[in-house]
Amino acid sequence: NFQAFLAGLLIGVILPIIFLQIRKILPSVKNKSHFARSQRVGAREKDTELKIKQYMLRKCQSNHLLSFTCPLNEIYVDTNLNSQTYYTQPGDILENEPLLFQILPPITDFPELSSIYPAPKLTITDVVQSRWNIALKGEIGSGKTTLLSHFCSELLTETINETPLGTLVPLFFHIRELNLKSAAEDLLDTLSNAIAYSAPNIERSSARNFFVRLPAPF
Repeated sequence: NFQAFLAGLLIGVILPIIFLQIRKILPSVKNKSHFARSQRVGAREKDTELKIKQYMLRKCQSNHLLSFTCPLNEIYVDTNLNSQTYYTQPGDILENEPLLFQILPPITDFPELSSIYPAPKLTITDVVQSRWNIALKGEIGSGKTTLLSHFCSELLTETINETPLGTLVPLFFHIRELNLKSAAEDLLDTLSNAIAYSAPNIERSSARNFFVRLPAPF
């Protein structure tokens, strides 16, 4: 009958045409969905990065005795670092150090000698750009923490835009803020927990995902 004919026509002709059309547009729909999902992930990462930078900047700028009256950058006085006399550049190879300099204490430990034999002066930017692991040494109150706080602040406010330093996200923590007793945690877990504990608006999982996706610093 006529109704059976229409049903057969629908099933045999029209439905295959609709199916073929759906197959054609399905890849573009998937691509758009993937793009939208990537956009949402990228927006969340940007939001996490902004929150981490804001938290770190507040932390660094308040790291001084007059933090209740003004931020650090309004009172900071530029400080140079004294290196061991033998080293004139941050990237000098340690293995090439003469035996005499390995035995004698650094001349910077003796102000009287430093005035006669001045040690090379470096900026914190020079030292970090050398890509070496460094240790700042000085008496209590000599300005080690303040120097690092100001350096991190400059990175966070993009005052330093030299490559590759301008692309880094500094993390400023005191050793007592990190839980290093748990052997089950890796460094990313330790940092993520420290941030989530101190900044309630940053989720631990978001912080960790952000750290995982960070490019290598150098």
